[in-house]
Amino acid sequence: MKTIILLTSVILIALTCNVAMGQCTPGDEITCPDPEENGEICPDSLAGGFYMEPYNQEITILPPVSFETGQGSIDLHHITLLAIDNLPEGITWESNAPDDEFMAGVYHCILLSGTPADTGSFPMHIQVEVFIQVLPSLPPVSAGIQTDSSIAMIISPEASGIANDIDGFSILKNNPNPFLQTTSINFTLNKAELVWIHVYDLTGQCLHQTQIKAESGINNYLFDGTFLQAGMYICRISTPYHKASMKLIKTR
Repeated sequence: MKTIILLTSVILIALTCNVAMGQCTPGDEITCPDPEENGEICPDSLAGGFYMEPYNQEITILPPVSFETGQGSIDLHHITLLAIDNLPEGITWESNAPDDEFMAGVYHCILLSGTPADTGSFPMHIQVEVFIQVLPSLPPVSAGIQTDSSIAMIISPEASGIANDIDGFSILKNNPNPFLQTTSINFTLNKAELVWIHVYDLTGQCLHQTQIKAESGINNYLFDGTFLQAGMYICRISTPYHKASMKLIKTR
């Protein structure tokens, strides 16, 4: 990240499943230090995702105050993020900066979120406009628009259930599916333990969560989805050691 070109080539990244949609918290000099004072991105690679699994990724960005060119040092005023294209279907981005303007020397953040409906590698087309401060008495001047595709988001396929047992844990088909009001969510365990059940919409927002004490063998949880609109949802079943997801389809 010695130049603005390198800075603009990696505007993305950090993972949490509980980040609210449209909100992110930038890091600081402790969590995202910039010892060389030439700008920083934290972390420096994208976390992978899974097909139809809710995805939330925070990125901290610190634009440098200045950068070097062949003609000397140039003061940077701000960078405007114009677009992040070629994201997997279902994933959107939003920054915490007004008008998506990242001021030089100030920590900002971006949130990538949603539920990916595609699999594969998606090189991101990141487009930014760079503004420089020629003279303190003059407004900042655009130094041009740059596009970079050097970072990719990788979305891996994941079955709607688990065909073979993993340590006795497997998901069975819910019944009925599609459902009108209620559906039975079914899974197996090899021992009694706590199980968390979450239901998400396709934007990654959690609409229902519960914790149950499951028994060894086949377990059935009756999910009441009368409050849901018609459409597709993702049910995640997790234990302290395993997790898997399945699709729920609600009809009118």
